[in-house]
Amino acid sequence: MSTPRIPKTLVETYDWIINEKEDVIEVTFSFDITYNANSIVVEFANDNQDIAIHDNEWYPFLCGKLFQRVESFKTKIENQNFIVELKKTENVKWPIIITTNHSVNKGIDPKSAFLIYRLFSNSENEQEQVTGLSYLEYSASVFFVPSTRHYASLLLRSENTFPVAIKLMEILSESYEDGATTYHLALILMGNLVYIEQSISLLEKAALQGIPDALHTLGEIFSPCSTIEYDKKDPVRAREYLSSSLEKKESSIAYHELAKLYASGFGVEKNIDIAHEYQRKAVELDDQTPALPSYSESNEADTDIEIPAKFDVPIVKTSTKILRAALVSSFIIGCGYFIYKRLKKRVD
Repeated sequence: MSTPRIPKTLVETYDWIINEKEDVIEVTFSFDITYNANSIVVEFANDNQDIAIHDNEWYPFLCGKLFQRVESFKTKIENQNFIVELKKTENVKWPIIITTNHSVNKGIDPKSAFLIYRLFSNSENEQEQVTGLSYLEYSASVFFVPSTRHYASLLLRSENTFPVAIKLMEILSESYEDGATTYHLALILMGNLVYIEQSISLLEKAALQGIPDALHTLGEIFSPCSTIEYDKKDPVRAREYLSSSLEKKESSIAYHELAKLYASGFGVEKNIDIAHEYQRKAVELDDQTPALPSYSESNEADTDIEIPAKFDVPIVKTSTKILRAALVSSFIIGCGYFIYKRLKKRVD
């Protein structure tokens, strides 16, 4: 894609937030401390039904035909936020703020394009679906992060477009430091033992980017009780990662993996009471949590479950090191249960 990308410093600005009240629509644009919010311009056309909010330098922050005409507007700047208040002409709820392109300048902002795509993607009308996809492609091409993530999810479903998906994900991870994408790239690499060390590096990066699930996944990799293959198992590191994960966010996966460590005595003093308490918490969060295995004195799990050597999905052969290792899989935003659920399905 040759289209200029949204700069990282303006990612939050383009992901504006709406607060709808009975008679007004309040749109909030957050901006970086280095950005001059006084450069933002609000313009109306077509009897106040078309709006363009921009700074004359980048893509418009909000642009297109409004759901209905507005009577008036106010602006204010508060705590790194540029807020626009739109006075409704009718006290009705707006299902969407921008319905289509601006009737005069023909433009549309990246977030509105993504929201229109999501609206049209549920339509039974084929033309609306095609139109929606064109909006998604535009929004993704300028790297509005949520839409680029979603577009990558669609491209991952086909071997022909898989390389493009990975390239988009690499840009999101490296240039935009998008933790969810970094995490999913790590999960893709986990499908091939050759690249497990790269996967670990990406998981550590994702954790720093604010994804607590990356910590419990690291715990699974290092835990000798997990089904993930790795020749450098370290129960002490596993416990540290799992405990760190729980400090940030409760997780049935982290509780269950810790329960197995305490039940087996790997990396901790064996304590069945603590193991059962962690298992109880895991089940409270997810009633599909697997049963806690019983362990013999040798720390071997007393189970006849066959641990899968690899996932039963094809590896795509491409030229880059990530693609050689990559698995064709659906993209899951957030990615919380991706690896865990796939392994669980194999052993249930």
